[in-house]
Amino acid sequence: MMGRRNVCLVLAAVMILGSCAPKGVEEVTPSGAPGITEYEGSDADLDLVSGQTIFVPAYSEIFLSGGSKVSLSPSIAIHNAASSESLVLQSVRHYDTHGKLVKEYVEQPLQLAPLATKVFLVERPGEGAGAGANFIVEWAAHKAIYEPVIEAVMVGSAGTHGFSLISPGRVMKQHE
Repeated sequence: MMGRRNVCLVLAAVMILGSCAPKGVEEVTPSGAPGITEYEGSDADLDLVSGQTIFVPAYSEIFLSGGSKVSLSPSIAIHNAASSESLVLQSVRHYDTHGKLVKEYVEQPLQLAPLATKVFLVERPGEGAGAGANFIVEWAAHKAIYEPVIEAVMVGSAGTHGFSLISPGRVMKQHE
């Protein structure tokens, strides 16, 4: 009898103490796998929008110490972060250091499926785009979706050294 009473007291104590866990602490299931808990934080980095104009720095060359420079091959990757809605790329423009249009990559609107990615490669890197080159991307959606992740990826080499950089896009304008 005494053993059964102790087991009941231990179980009651575990239930009471288990309900006192601070909010935001991840629960663990008996199998050791993380439990699923509601996220109570901010969604500040997950904006729902229906279109934007994005500025993306994309360097065609970088300068090393001593004044030498390395040519880079830039590309731009556009990831649709929406899991159930498409977005439409309206414009992807590449500009050089002086703000002169180098190339328009989207001749007509291009639909990007949910969770799909489109990559545009600069075909002739180092032909005058320069250290201050950039892309301007315009996109839209039929309804508010999570904003896409847009990054420039640059790679290059000099001798036995390889270089790679990622440059995230910045919102210039929100579209209604």
